[in-house]
Amino acid sequence: MDSRRAATVSTKTATPRYRIYGFAACPYCRKAKALLEEQRIAYDYVAIEDPAARVAFLDTRGFIGADRTYPRVWALAADGREERLVGGFAELEMDVLLGGA
Repeated sequence: MDSRRAATVSTKTATPRYRIYGFAACPYCRKAKALLEEQRIAYDYVAIEDPAARVAFLDTRGFIGADRTYPRVWALAADGREERLVGGFAELEMDVLLGGA
């Protein structure tokens, strides 16, 4: 069973600018969502609550070492494709500050 659940939060625009993969107990996942909501930036959130599913997600995306953390954030193209890996919360914060996505 797939334990991933997607939710789109539209605030500033109808087209999401970021996609966040995370889980409810993750403090940096909550911080990433709060940052985008405060900045009124639309995003997709994909909740991966099952620990085994979180590991499998990182494995299928090829994350190793220190990159095996959550959240994992992508900047989205206008058509909704994952265009560019931003990273985690700290990288998202910098990307927003610099006007990325």
